[in-house]
Amino acid sequence: MAIPFIGLVLDHTSTLAVLATLVSVATAIGALGVLPSVPAAYAGVVLFVLYRPFYYTAVSDYSAKVFGFTTFGTVYGTIICLSGLFNFSQSGLDFLFHQTFHENPVPVNLMLMSLGLAAGVVLVLFVGLRARAMRRLALEREAESAFGRG
Repeated sequence: MAIPFIGLVLDHTSTLAVLATLVSVATAIGALGVLPSVPAAYAGVVLFVLYRPFYYTAVSDYSAKVFGFTTFGTVYGTIICLSGLFNFSQSGLDFLFHQTFHENPVPVNLMLMSLGLAAGVVLVLFVGLRARAMRRLALEREAESAFGRG
């Protein structure tokens, strides 16, 4: 039900802004998850419910925009496959939770939040730098084209 509205946002927002929003909201969900507060827990669940369809739609939109529709299935399938492979880390996280941290979820949640934030910041910086380089190249080509005609 939310997908058409998310589509409007994705069509009228830069890829960089969408990625930055995804990283910010995911970090906020992680931060709310480590707070020992019932209102924070409810806020985290509500934010996650809103975030999940936006995330999946943004990932498929990004895959289509960057890699094109010819290879969309392969790229999106690879992303989902890698996501599934990361699920195998669940047993290691369970071990940390139960044995290492004596049933305290906060260290594991902080670790996951930090890793997600670090990976997200790297991705946003990479996309931002590439977008800037592409805009500069387009301007240079436009200038060369104008100079060649003049």
